Amino acid sequence: MLARLLCLLLTYLVANLVMTGHVLAQPTIMLFTTDTGTTTLHYENGQPKGILADIVRYIEKQTGLRFEIKCFPWGRTVAMGTAGRGGILGISKTEARARIFDFSEPLYFTDSILVTKRGHEFPFETLEDLRGKRIGMQAGFRLNDTFEHARQTFLTIDEDANTTTARMKKLLAGRIDAVLVGGGQEGLYQALRNDAILSTKAKEFIALPRPLTRNEFYLAIPKALGQGDAMILINAAIKQGKQSGEFARIATRHKPHEVIYEKAPVLQP
Repeated sequence: MLARLLCLLLTYLVANLVMTGHVLAQPTIMLFTTDTGTTTLHYENGQPKGILADIVRYIEKQTGLRFEIKCFPWGRTVAMGTAGRGGILGISKTEARARIFDFSEPLYFTDSILVTKRGHEFPFETLEDLRGKRIGMQAGFRLNDTFEHARQTFLTIDEDANTTTARMKKLLAGRIDAVLVGGGQEGLYQALRNDAILSTKAKEFIALPRPLTRNEFYLAIPKALGQGDAMILINAAIKQGKQSGEFARIATRHKPHEVIYEKAPVLQP
């Protein structure tokens, strides 16, 4: 009972330190991530920009913690974080990862959508509807435990370390049935507009009307780094950012242009 009271008192004191800004300077924490090319996170002139980058800056201001964000391909990002070389910004949470990392509260979310070729739409309501379909997705990308169980039991996943643009070309060539695109409609828009070939063939693609999943982004720090106290500060700042409306204001500042690609009609099985 005494230990529980002490824990609650510590959490209360930390939260008040965060909200009043009375915190001490801390060593820099390395954060690995990937340039999504969207308003969620991208690079301009070698500097991280976007919603997640601004949220990290907010956490720095509130806590006194210091972060250095470095961008790598996603597979390398996950490998370096798993090896304990630093934290990961913008990672999804699974049971397997929770054994290795301490996770923050959710920072932000986007929809992960399925894109197929026009004329090749198919009904999609549950993961079971993807049985027998070949789905292209980023190597090392994990959505949630439900999806991971389906991947291991009946889904046919075509993983590669290439870009979404490269997977869209595989779809165009008929080598896969659909592509999993992160970042929702904006992610699809960026994948098509950044390639000379795909930009002229945008009308050949169509998004299924139902998102595959809502993908929550977290900040995760390897347990081996012993940053449990830092995570208490981080989570207190996240709570304050949400309650004060600052996170919503950050997202609004980075709202993408309303370029919405046509969605397929809802098809019945």
